[in-house]
Amino acid sequence: MAITLCANSGFFDQKAFEHFELVLHVHYIVTRKMYPDIKSDLGKTDEGSYSEFKKNKTVWRYIELGHKLKSWISYRRCIITKLQTDDKGQFILDFCKPDSAIYTNFCNCTVADQRLQRCDGEKYFNTQTIIETSNQQDADELIHPSIKELAVKEQLPFEKLGMNRAYYFILANTHFLYESFKEDISHDVVPIASYPNTFRRKMIDFVAKFTSKARSTILNVSQHIHDQLNLAELWRRCQCPVTVQWE
Repeated sequence: MAITLCANSGFFDQKAFEHFELVLHVHYIVTRKMYPDIKSDLGKTDEGSYSEFKKNKTVWRYIELGHKLKSWISYRRCIITKLQTDDKGQFILDFCKPDSAIYTNFCNCTVADQRLQRCDGEKYFNTQTIIETSNQQDADELIHPSIKELAVKEQLPFEKLGMNRAYYFILANTHFLYESFKEDISHDVVPIASYPNTFRRKMIDFVAKFTSKARSTILNVSQHIHDQLNLAELWRRCQCPVTVQWE
């Protein structure tokens, strides 16, 4: 199984990188702001060396190089990005461009690279894919509010750490099943990006009646609900679950 960690500058640390590379054997994409140590190196690069990457209306200019801090033992893959236009196509003035540096070990971690290749994930070796993945962090952070909404409240319910740990693991697994159901089963009924309250309102909170007949239990709903939720197709998909692939 191939794993990629996408994080902000809070994980920008030599010890963390070495643990990801040498112990966990996983890929990482860590994004940080443009600090003076990187800007001094960038002063040696020619503006003509930058390439352009466009995703919908968003445009970045980028350059890839090897970089290391003074305390590091080895160089790491670094991608410098300069945002040219936002997601609405609006050009950004030079003094307010959110330039950033992306550090990753794609193509530089043999074990993780081999795992990714076995999962047909070669596209993630591509520089533009790494940039796109890095800029999805804001969307990924929406998972945390979604987990809180699924749990109804933010506070853990128990006094002892062990019980709260078990509760949190159950909550995380439940949220994974919830997201998997939206992705694999109900994607054309409830938007994948919807929060738990929206899912409950559309998929759970509707009028129905259970009746028993000939040793079978029947779910009775109105024709409107049946057509709106496409219940026959949802039931068929539930009977043909997606196969989980393990290494």
